[in-house]
Formats: sequence, structure tokens, C-alpha cells
Amino acid sequence: MTIMSLNIHKKIIICALVVILLLLMYEDFLHLLVEFFHLAFESAEYTFDLVIEHLFETHTHETQVIVFYILVPLILSICYLLYHFLPTFYRQFAVFLRQQKSETLVQWQALSMTYKIAWWSVFLLLLNCWLFLF
Repeated sequence: MTIMSLNIHKKIIICALVVILLLLMYEDFLHLLVEFFHLAFESAEYTFDLVIEHLFETHTHETQVIVFYILVPLILSICYLLYHFLPTFYRQFAVFLRQQKSETLVQWQALSMTYKIAWWSVFLLLLNCWLFLF
């Protein structure tokens, strides 16, 4: 085997491990993702609060109103940019997935029957363990 094929196998193994971890712990991953975005939003809002209180010498309620009216257009513009960015991202991601699928298919067809049986055996073993545990 060449070095390039070893690197490809390492990538496949790493991707498989990530997929397995996401399948096993998807709730934890989603919870962590939501918490991260919530903390990022709260820290940005708190920073705006402090800056506005310092610049305009306002009280808490006035500061919160000002920050709200600053964040609404900011969030709406982010949503607008996402609305225009996501279709392009989706097309590029679909092309990437098609390329990965064709490369994987070529690699699979190049494997001998012994390696194919070994891959299926490991897959079925891991699937059985996963079903047994959950």
C-alpha cells in the first residue's frame, strides 16, 4: 500500500469515528452546540450593555432597550446573509459529498474480497454493540 492510500484510510477511520460518536452522543453534541451559541450571544449582549452604559451614562433599563434595538437589525441582517449563503453552501456541500462518494466507491471496488468481508464484519460487530448498549 502506498502512503497516499494509508492517509485515505486514516481519514476514513477518523470520519467513521466522528460519525459513530455523533450517533452515540447526538443529544450531548446538540446541547453543547446550543449552549455555546447561547453563551456567545449572552457575552456579546453583556459587552454591548457595558459599552453603552459607559458611553451614554444610562441606567439598566435604558441600556437594555438600546441594546435590544441594536441587536434586532444585527440579527435580521445575519438571517438575511444566511438566507443568501445557505443555498450556495448546500450546492458546494452536495458536490463535495458526490466526490467523496465516488472516491469511496472506487476504493471499495479496489479492495479484495477478504478486506470487504473484514470491513463488513467490523461494521456488523459495531452495530451489534451499539444496538446492545442502547
